Order: sequence, then structure tokens, then C-alpha cells
Amino acid sequence: MNKYPDSIYHYTSVEKLFLILGNFQLKMNTLKNTNDPREKMEIKPSVHVKAKNAYKALQIFWKRDININTITCFSGDTEDTKGFDLPTMWAHYGDKYRGVTLKICPIAFIEENDNTLYFDKVRYEKPKAEIGVEGEMSLEELRQLIFFSKRPDWNSEAEWRLLSLNNERMCNIRKSLKSIILGLDFHNAFLPSINKLIQGENINIQQLKLDNDSQSFYVETISCD
Repeated sequence: MNKYPDSIYHYTSVEKLFLILGNFQLKMNTLKNTNDPREKMEIKPSVHVKAKNAYKALQIFWKRDININTITCFSGDTEDTKGFDLPTMWAHYGDKYRGVTLKICPIAFIEENDNTLYFDKVRYEKPKAEIGVEGEMSLEELRQLIFFSKRPDWNSEAEWRLLSLNNERMCNIRKSLKSIILGLDFHNAFLPSINKLIQGENINIQQLKLDNDSQSFYVETISCD
């Protein structure tokens, strides 16, 4: 079974799209700019350390600084739903369907950012008052608990994250960006400028469509000729 989804998607406005396509990079934000209020605080729950690697575990834990650690967020395909078929994401991050979502190959994305970072999906669970670091808990499991967990309220986002512990400000998508999906209310006057920016790149432009029977979204490829 593949660890990663078939595709991941980054929702954004048209204005930000032009900035992204200028150098084919996404901005990474500090944790204080996320949408989960729990992540805006410097969380310091009680830590019970019983592991042999206790010192390293604590090192990673206390590096959780909302002003240093940076992330970029995506929605991923699931067994039931494509990552572009998420109305709440279009409403909140896709400029109320006037923006776009960038379809990205996760394997290629990891390869072109492999010097940075941790890439994993977000688990949705109730917040814990304290974190117990038991003897068999690995550093990877601890990292997942601290950086890749959100309240269940956010599970409709099907979120995946790219995490930097070293204050990286940008991540690359030139080799991994496969398609730009235009929202239902995207203004076609922007198309010529987008086509010019992706000229020579192997990137499709697709239009989001709504199936009236199922009320699900699908996409159709647009000719750039």
C-alpha cells in the first residue's frame, strides 16, 4: 500500500498564484498562522519521559517554537474523495471558488524538497492534557504527535503537511506541479497570464465542474492553444 495519496492539493487565490508561479515555490508559514487555535500557542504540556532516548525526545519537543518551525499545508486524495472535491477548502482557501488549487505529485514533491523536511498526513484526535513519552515511542511517533495532530473538527480538510524545524521559508514545486485546477467562479481573463507563466512546463490547466446529480466536483482539462 502506498504511504502517500495519489495527489496533494494546495488551495490559493489567483493573486497568490502569480507569486507562486514566479519561481515555482510555496511560502511556508509559522505555526502561529495555522487555522487551529491550539497551534497558535507555545504548547508545554506535562511530559513524562521514560524512554531510553529521553534527551533526544525532549530536544525535539522543546524545539516546537511557533516562531521558528514552519509548515505548508495541502489536502490529499482519500479512498472516497479527491483532494479537489472539498467545498470547505474552496470556500476558505480558494477565494470562494474564484481561486485555484494546485495538483501536486507527492513523491516528486518530496524528492525536490528532501533536504528540508518532514512530510506526513495530519491525524485528527482530541487534544491531550499531557504527553507521555513511553519506552517504545520513537522520535517519529513523537514528531507525529506534536506537529501532525489537530482537533477532529478539521478532518474535512484531509490535510498533509510539509514541516521544517529549521525556519525554511519556501518549498519547491517546479518538478511536482502537475495541474492548476481553476475554481468554479475563476475569471478567465487571468488565463493568458497563467499560460505565459507555465509555458515550457509540463503542467495542465483544468476547470472544476459540478456534477448536478451527485453534487460532487470533477475536472476537465482546458486546451492552452
